[in-house]
Amino acid sequence: MFEVALSLGIFSYGVFFLGLLGFLYPPVLITYTLLFGIVFAFRSKTSIAQGIKKMRNAEYSPILLLGIAYLVVQAGVNSIGLLGPEIGFDAVWYHLTLPKLYLLYHAVLHFPGGVLYYSDMPRLTEMLYTVGLAFGSDSVARGIHFLFGILNCIVVYKIGRKFLSPKWSILLPVIFYSNLVVGWESISGYIDLSRTFFSTTAILAFLTWRETKEKKYFFFSAILVGLTISTKLLTLPDLGIYAFALYFLDRKSISITKRLQSVVVFLAVAIVTALPWFVFAYIHTGNPFYPMFTNYPVGNYWQILNPLYFLQSVWDTFARNPDPINPLFLAMIPFIILFAKRLWKEMPLVLVFAIGGLVCWYITPQTGGGRYILPYLPVLSLVCIVIIRHLSSLWKKVFLSFIIFVACISLVYRAGAVAKFLPVILHRETKAHFLSTHLQYNLGDFYDIDGYFAKHIKPGDTVLLYGFHNLYYVNFPFLLSDWVKEGDRFRYVAVQGIGMPERFKYWNLIYYNTTTLVRVYSLNNQTWHY
Repeated sequence: MFEVALSLGIFSYGVFFLGLLGFLYPPVLITYTLLFGIVFAFRSKTSIAQGIKKMRNAEYSPILLLGIAYLVVQAGVNSIGLLGPEIGFDAVWYHLTLPKLYLLYHAVLHFPGGVLYYSDMPRLTEMLYTVGLAFGSDSVARGIHFLFGILNCIVVYKIGRKFLSPKWSILLPVIFYSNLVVGWESISGYIDLSRTFFSTTAILAFLTWRETKEKKYFFFSAILVGLTISTKLLTLPDLGIYAFALYFLDRKSISITKRLQSVVVFLAVAIVTALPWFVFAYIHTGNPFYPMFTNYPVGNYWQILNPLYFLQSVWDTFARNPDPINPLFLAMIPFIILFAKRLWKEMPLVLVFAIGGLVCWYITPQTGGGRYILPYLPVLSLVCIVIIRHLSSLWKKVFLSFIIFVACISLVYRAGAVAKFLPVILHRETKAHFLSTHLQYNLGDFYDIDGYFAKHIKPGDTVLLYGFHNLYYVNFPFLLSDWVKEGDRFRYVAVQGIGMPERFKYWNLIYYNTTTLVRVYSLNNQTWHY
């Protein structure tokens, strides 16, 4: 699994550097992907063969088989959603829009203004989506995110096997994959499952290093933490977890100098791994951590000092979240407190990761719903299962029944959630009609639901857009008001949800859609210079 994670990081950086050089053309990306895949398969053939042999020779208990069967069925249900259109807000705002623009301009670019300010943040996963779109479909791009969900289940199981038997370990991926937020993310072009994969694999590498004392796993873990930061800038606080573990856990047996040296080396490797993204941001904005420390809304940093806010955040995330988290975690809080001392003796490092993860989640902006806590759920799941294993027979049955019940409810719920895509998938409903009722046009989504733009905007025409926010479904030549500059040419002005700019007040209204809130203006069909 370390090979897979590191290879994905290398592959993504390869796309990034191709983009910096201006080579983001579909034939180039497809060729690069095929060549990289061949090299990876050749280098990994021994470990793949060993893995297959190990799976064949393993003993599968009924509980293990049931757990695997559940994961297969749940994954099958989730995969249906990949065949439908993307409707996730952030996906059509920037996660898929930026890769689409990269392919349009054949390069990784900085986009100025207040709409695509995320273009200067680390975008490791978006590099993978750029390849997915190069293959001709956002289903391929979203399928990459779906596969990260599957990879997470494997890594979570492997972490469990370091402390538990197979029949107990299989409960970890079941708990993880039954989170409704995981099911939703599995069919959408977000990035939280990829962030979780790199984060969880980094923990696995760190645990393996502590177990085997092989230095390579130390560096694997540091690199993977760097890849996690390269996926999402909000992962930066995770560095503190590793620094704490390296410095404090072995303070009785290792000198201060060596512990400090380990901390410095680990942090340096992680930061250097993510450094290209910081350099990119610094070149274009003067701030390597852009948009942090700017006027853009990345969160209220002072409210975290309020203990009532902490309790409210925990309750909202685990009990009232629109992207529901498995209620097992909330139910286990009294038992976690009760068993804290025992857990510290049995598995102090896991407890550090669990508590540290909660701290890191809490100090980051509470704007992402349940998905922001996803990277920390694997170790929290492990803590829960270890505690359940120590409980009396009656309590074990209660919690195991609860886990199974939630997993079944999740399966039914996800089946209902993806059912809305079936009319489109079966061609009983048009994509335009589906998106006319499922996108949030009052918040800036766009789709050409009546085909006006497809019919009237020719390839040589350019439309200047005002008020548009989510540009993924804009399939005609356009300029956004954020980055239009003097001398740019356009024939139409389109406005969504706002008033007409003063300088174009005398242009003629030629189209208005009451659903998408889009108005189009022209000046006698003349081409205009900005």
